[in-house]
Amino acid sequence: MKVLQVNKLYYPWIGGIESHVKSLSEGLKKSGINVKVLVCNHRFKFEIVTIEGVEVKRIPSFGIFWSMPLSPFFSFFLSSYIKNFDLVHFHLPFPLSHLFPDKLRNKSYIITWHSDIVRQKHMLNLMRPSLIKFLKRSSKIIVTSKRIIDSSELLQTFKSKIEIVPYGIDYKYYKPFIGEGEYILFVGRLVYYKGVEYLIKAMKKINSQLVIVGDGSLKPKLINMSHDLGLSSRVKFLGNVDKDRLIDIYSKSLFLVLPSVEKTEAFGLVQLEAMASGKPVINTNLPTAVPEVCPDGECGITVPPKDVESLREAINTLLYNDELRRVYGYNALNRVINEYSMEKMVKRIVNLYSSLSL
Repeated sequence: MKVLQVNKLYYPWIGGIESHVKSLSEGLKKSGINVKVLVCNHRFKFEIVTIEGVEVKRIPSFGIFWSMPLSPFFSFFLSSYIKNFDLVHFHLPFPLSHLFPDKLRNKSYIITWHSDIVRQKHMLNLMRPSLIKFLKRSSKIIVTSKRIIDSSELLQTFKSKIEIVPYGIDYKYYKPFIGEGEYILFVGRLVYYKGVEYLIKAMKKINSQLVIVGDGSLKPKLINMSHDLGLSSRVKFLGNVDKDRLIDIYSKSLFLVLPSVEKTEAFGLVQLEAMASGKPVINTNLPTAVPEVCPDGECGITVPPKDVESLREAINTLLYNDELRRVYGYNALNRVINEYSMEKMVKRIVNLYSSLSL
């Protein structure tokens, strides 16, 4: 079977969806699927590269605006390139993939609905007619959690064709170090929906160090906030790091905090990475898969979004209770092995592909 994965960007561009598409593509290839990837480039250059055995075509763009690549050529290239494949797997949100849905009329395709468009309302209103037609013509729609279905107004009409397939990771790469650690950890892009400013404010009365891994448009503002609150010596910004170093950073942490504030955070893949390292997670009660991945009272603590006091209390609970941290760490590791393995995710996707009449 020849399958094309379509997303806005691909590794080495950093993001949860990009990480998922890379892992899925590599897993599908190992399972015998002939898979290729079509994405936009972040610059005005056409490229064909092979990454971990997967061919990736990058279509030129004028850059990234409102978290989306601006590529006037992408839709036209897509409409001709898909003829070479039995099935196309789209990853949304990515408006350029459904700009001209009529051109996909004779092609079988499925969609992974990673999240709603939350902030760019003007874009959603503009693209709604083509998006609805695109969803209607799809063979299947994948989401990572029932909570995403329930919270998405656009998905209500299409419940009969929705399949739930959670993300998975290759947990064997990680180095579990349960119960011990040196610092509190955040990993992710420094953008509006991550809620990092609330985490920094919570650190004001916490006697520990916070390590922030990631980059983004809010980094200068967050650094200034740390300075203004007198936290410069206790909040460390590492920027983006390579995978090997990130694995070590997870292993040496006490626990992960994911203080996201908008449902743009649909899953929180970094939770799985921390759990594979034997670390508890503090997450927020968003109407997405986020609190479902690491449940409150089992392998972490869930707090209301934008609630600095609740966040500070949860941090102190894990910081000063070694036994609770150890129990949650064991539970987290077991949960990722049993529920969120790469093998399980890829098997579900392959079975879904095979169930379609191509």
